[in-house]
Amino acid sequence: MIKLSPSTGRDARIVGLVSGGHFWSHFYGLALPPIFPLIRAEFGLSYAELGLLLTVYAVASGTLQTPVGFLVDRFGPRNILVAGLVLISLAMAGIGMAESYLAMLVPAALAGMGNSVFHPCDYAIMSASIEQRRLGRAFSLHSFAGYAGWAAAPVAMALLATWIDWRGALVLAGAGGLATAAVLFACRFMLG
Repeated sequence: MIKLSPSTGRDARIVGLVSGGHFWSHFYGLALPPIFPLIRAEFGLSYAELGLLLTVYAVASGTLQTPVGFLVDRFGPRNILVAGLVLISLAMAGIGMAESYLAMLVPAALAGMGNSVFHPCDYAIMSASIEQRRLGRAFSLHSFAGYAGWAAAPVAMALLATWIDWRGALVLAGAGGLATAAVLFACRFMLG
């Protein structure tokens, strides 16, 4: 059995927590495209209209990252990180519960707002908490978790939509993010 030093174990727990949220950030970024044909069939939408959902999400996320960075510098990252993960998770579930195309646009914007917190918060937490000599590996594991989210989303969403339906798939994906947010909240004392 490998015995880790207290600081190594602490660093590993921090990276694991932050990377768990980052996984969902990337997962949600690719959660919708695999189920576009099902949404299109239900609402009679064009692919341009479906693409607008992703555009609203991306514009909200990209526009807010810098202001969120200022908030992180002023108020700290831990509560902002948890709030962002809760927001994006609820918003994705909200898209799954929407009864019209227009009703999907608001949660798409809210999901983008929630997504805007991850990089400012994650890097602030890791830079302040991880030992300098392990920081490069921490950033790499964090990036890997995001890529894993991108890889998992198309497969998971397609399978879930086949087993239940596209709405249930989004609600279930939202529940996964909320469960991770609960863990982050419970361990927030470790997050800077």
